[in-house]
Amino acid sequence: MPCWFALLTVAGFALASLAAQARPAHADDADAAAAAPNGSAQLAAPTPGETSHPARASLGQILSGPFRSSHLFAMPTTDVVGAYVLSVAADGSLLSETGVLSGTGVAAVGFGDIAQLEYRLSTAVSTFARAPIALPSLGVQMKVPLPERKYLPALAVALRLGLTHEDEIAVGRRVRERVNDLYVVGRLHLWGPLAKVTLHGGLRVGRATIDDTGRTLLLPAGGWEVQMTPTTKLAGELALMPMFAPSATSTAHSIASKPFGRLGIRWSLHPALIIDASLGYRIEAARFDTSPQGGLGALIDWDIRLGAEVFLPWGVLVCRAGDWFFCKERRL
Repeated sequence: MPCWFALLTVAGFALASLAAQARPAHADDADAAAAAPNGSAQLAAPTPGETSHPARASLGQILSGPFRSSHLFAMPTTDVVGAYVLSVAADGSLLSETGVLSGTGVAAVGFGDIAQLEYRLSTAVSTFARAPIALPSLGVQMKVPLPERKYLPALAVALRLGLTHEDEIAVGRRVRERVNDLYVVGRLHLWGPLAKVTLHGGLRVGRATIDDTGRTLLLPAGGWEVQMTPTTKLAGELALMPMFAPSATSTAHSIASKPFGRLGIRWSLHPALIIDASLGYRIEAARFDTSPQGGLGALIDWDIRLGAEVFLPWGVLVCRAGDWFFCKERRL
């Protein structure tokens, strides 16, 4: 199992354990200190005649959320993680070849309640790599500040500036690959008998380059999720991703796109820890179109992936340690 998954899971279990140990015995009495939407603890007002300062929120209350994930498995959604919250998520393949890393990841920090700054490792296919290559990017995602209404979708826009990835395609010959993205995504909660279903749809406009060769790609994506239990969602997504075909003998590089899909479970093991398990079309094998073993009927074309997402309400923890300028209206 990839070491990053073990680290994220251990961190999540540590947070959950600390939260359980720090939870006061009377914490169930009418939720005296419920968590605010942005992850900061919201304390109950003092009773009449009280002159002392409000009690501090316990660590258990701080880590009880609620927190918002900004993606399904790989597909971004319209949600942002919220102010004063850090989210770190990663996933990887359990069927990868030995010594080959195949995974994605994103670290996001809430900027206000309608935006987030993020560092993302997204994947693309290269005809010269055994596994999908990781394309790093820096970006900002902003949720359109419109009130959500029945029948009307929520909207968000993201801009990502790609960082250069170098790919060795022959001895002594390397190429530089990158993708800049403009992403528009929408979300619609259904109603009536389908009230537990949420639909997601988006369009990624990417400018992909190999050295001086560039191409603009239109990469649509769609996803859905069903709330199976209060802590578990069944989710799926289907999207196009960039495919790089660099030439080892000339500068006539080629850029195209490839589909990939995933279906799985998102389990909120603790408000601050989400575990993902999914089955997807294995892009490591799917890129070999001429392989006689290719196609949906071949087991090697399928992939099992595990992932985790950990939320850290850093703003509340910093305010507990000291009186910073943004802590004026909080007693934490």
